[in-house]
Amino acid sequence: MPRPLENPERKGDESLFALALNARCEYALMRLRIVADEIGSPAFNHHQAQANRLAARAGYLYAGEPIPTLLRDGEELEDAWNDGVKKREEERRAAGEQIRRPDIEKLIDEKDWYALGLPFPEQILWSLKRGDRVRIRWHFLTPDVNSVTYGNPYGEATFFGTLNELSVGDLDVLLADIARGQPWRRVRYRSGE
Repeated sequence: MPRPLENPERKGDESLFALALNARCEYALMRLRIVADEIGSPAFNHHQAQANRLAARAGYLYAGEPIPTLLRDGEELEDAWNDGVKKREEERRAAGEQIRRPDIEKLIDEKDWYALGLPFPEQILWSLKRGDRVRIRWHFLTPDVNSVTYGNPYGEATFFGTLNELSVGDLDVLLADIARGQPWRRVRYRSGE
């Protein structure tokens, strides 16, 4: 007897890996059509639509998970993933599933980032030290040599800190602001004193 799916919205094999892999394969087939100079052809349009649909579906079903590596380096796939996450968050808000303010504060105090749908600070720090740009909802942290720049959802950027001195505590404060729905507005200048 087949076991029931945990989420009734998931149909067939819609694991995060399967969706990301299928989206990546469709994206690769689309890129082959570009190399063959067939942009705008029915095959190109089909593969592009499928890649975007699958990436958006993955974002929708797994909104609380970090974006899979298979979807990271394709800007279109990353955008489709974020569109799926955004759609899911809008539906949750509309349905009243959003966590109430006192619950958010309690989860922030407990540093339960997973329950808030945010990545762990250690994960962010590791990605930054690898040189990867980190997207947290619609906020960005971008490493550059030894500094990190913060970009808010409105396209404004500011100095966040130096990569060597960046700590989990600094990221905890940022994650708390994001969980509260506030942009990071603190500009810090370290003088070395």
